[in-house]
Amino acid sequence: MKAVGFGSVLLAALFGVASTNSISTREIRKRLHTYPSHVKTSPGSYIIQFENDAPDNHADHYQAISEVDVNHQADDSIDPLQLASVEKVKRVWPVRHYTIASQCGKSSGAPDPYLHKPTGVERVVEELGLSGKGVHIGVVDSGVDYTHPELGGCWKTEGCMWQYGADLVGDNFNPSVGDTETNPGPVPMDCDGHGTHVSGIIAGQGPNVRGVAPNVTLGMYRVFGCLAANGAGGTSDDIVIKAVEMAFNDKSDIISISIGEGSWPDEPLSIAATNIANKGTVVVAAAGNDGKGGLFTANAPAVAKGIIGVGSVDNWDYTVVEMVISNPVSSSPIVTTLSSVVDHQFEFDLETTYRANNHCKRN
Repeated sequence: MKAVGFGSVLLAALFGVASTNSISTREIRKRLHTYPSHVKTSPGSYIIQFENDAPDNHADHYQAISEVDVNHQADDSIDPLQLASVEKVKRVWPVRHYTIASQCGKSSGAPDPYLHKPTGVERVVEELGLSGKGVHIGVVDSGVDYTHPELGGCWKTEGCMWQYGADLVGDNFNPSVGDTETNPGPVPMDCDGHGTHVSGIIAGQGPNVRGVAPNVTLGMYRVFGCLAANGAGGTSDDIVIKAVEMAFNDKSDIISISIGEGSWPDEPLSIAATNIANKGTVVVAAAGNDGKGGLFTANAPAVAKGIIGVGSVDNWDYTVVEMVISNPVSSSPIVTTLSSVVDHQFEFDLETTYRANNHCKRN
């Protein structure tokens, strides 16, 4: 199984390839990307992008050893400049970490579970006749509580909405504290809630929550462990790239990525997403929750070429209708989304929205 024009390879994959003496030191240094000090990375782990005309044997070698049960060990003493000097290497990046957006709290419920109706989502099915039937969507996220009654209550059974996907990491994966070993489970069960919420927006089957496309066929690729909420844990871009490539190889028509950090179109996840989009798969990515920071705060891969970046803009200066959800701390107005969460519940999403007075921020 060949990667999509992008070698998501760690040190073990560079396999003793000799460097070329025809490349200047200046050119080698230009190939090596360094992140600002506030960006967390995995020491001794790198992602390598090869030139388009590079032989496939490098990526094929790593693909081969990753698909069999063998123990392989990287040499952390390798100088990244040595990696950058290898012939046909275009760019070298340290493996960086991603976190799920911080949560501001969860709602205790609302008397009317149909407050999502003003979005007009029902009209897509009822008036336009578009239910998503025959469309395959691969979701790269924290997993899904597939036992939720409005998300099918099933996994890979006949007629089930969930027909493909995988757990790539396991419960304890947390590169933020050095736990980079993956121990995937048999199913991509969600222990955070983010992926379940996203899945409800896409394909909730009602009656409480109706998704945009309730008859799609879904796949879930879990890339976060159980410590991802509120920034306590995270994932890394090599894992996310692998998940995106798996969704592509599983013939997803659309790939959803609600993950990212502020970056540019020429970082690894963005390049991988663009390569897949260029092959005809629609890639939809969240623009992130940092818009209050001004320009250049949109997340990668939403900023990548050929990607549909999704976000929302709220007008707090001239509001026509205001919805207020009260809690013991504040009753300021918010904009939010009702969707499914784990344990078969429904909640307003307060993790990806901002209050008018910027209440929604990490303390």
